[in-house]
Amino acid sequence: MVEGEGFLKLMDYLEPNCKVPSRKFITGMIYKKHKAVKAKLQDKLETEASSIALTTDIWTSSATEAYITVSAHYISTEWKMISCVLETPDMPERHTGQNIADKLMEIVDNWGISEKISVIVHDQASNMESSSDILERAASKLVGHFKHSVVASEELKKRQKQMEQSELKLIQSCTTQWNSTYYMLKRLVETRWPVSAVLSCEQVTKRKDRYLYLKSDQWTLAEELAKILEPFETATTFFSYEENSSFSTTLPVLLGLVEGLRKELERESEDPSPPAIEEFKRVVADEIARRWDLEQLETSDPMVLAPLVDPRFKLIQSLSEDSKECIRASIIEQMDSFSLAAAMTPSGSEDEVENEVQVVEPAQKKAKKLT
Repeated sequence: MVEGEGFLKLMDYLEPNCKVPSRKFITGMIYKKHKAVKAKLQDKLETEASSIALTTDIWTSSATEAYITVSAHYISTEWKMISCVLETPDMPERHTGQNIADKLMEIVDNWGISEKISVIVHDQASNMESSSDILERAASKLVGHFKHSVVASEELKKRQKQMEQSELKLIQSCTTQWNSTYYMLKRLVETRWPVSAVLSCEQVTKRKDRYLYLKSDQWTLAEELAKILEPFETATTFFSYEENSSFSTTLPVLLGLVEGLRKELERESEDPSPPAIEEFKRVVADEIARRWDLEQLETSDPMVLAPLVDPRFKLIQSLSEDSKECIRASIIEQMDSFSLAAAMTPSGSEDEVENEVQVVEPAQKKAKKLT
């Protein structure tokens, strides 16, 4: 930009005495700044982070170039959640599991954090294949028609105004973001009648494009599926905020999703949904059960203990009082063990250790009493 003829003329007009820095000079400044910030971040990761979680996302730019963004997340020595982007290199090779793994290892080795990686979280385009199979092809084609036709888009605005509806644009789904399917279906349902009016208009929609019109049962599927996906979209949005991504939030959110699905499945006997929707509910419920095995959780499991020490989730409604008491006892027992371990460290004298153990004993008795 700084070497462009138009920009140079503009600068010469605005400030004739200003010498515009060259592309080489500005590029050098950027690299210098990047090197300094990277060194500072590497030092923080080395001194502050004992365990690092990585998240990855493969995406495509408007120029159809593929990139992979890798972010690091850790708890600082001051008990604050820290997130930072490590790199966004290009990813021209095929996005196979092996190629992605090789790229991640290259980035991890580059930052010298291979020994600190505890978990890697990545998106997966096939996560919601079962929902896509139901509707996405037909819905995507319909949305694509309006996205590529100025005439259809303008007519949609006109119809929305006639029907006294808000002017809403249709949303296209993206294969790597499952919730985009939810947004697409929800928006289609909201604009069903204006969209139908446009597709029915012979002056706007050609005869060869009439196949785009969704049938009555497809509109029903769209409405039902959007309703089922809404809690999952809420959960996804909740976890998207860094302050909400602590382990203590996992169980309450999962229990909420399971409870919602249970009620939906119970409702089927009174008000049956289309077979495809019933099957979708069962598949989702089975997948949650398979992945998390919530029925087999023990009171000593960290996933159970974490919400009980988080002020936001002290009272988990779905747990019995006996379970809550067992969890509290388990927490006290672990606190006692930490206290005892700290007392037994070489830094403490024998008198300090003896005093520490004496303090621990009443807490242990209290834990048994709570049980």
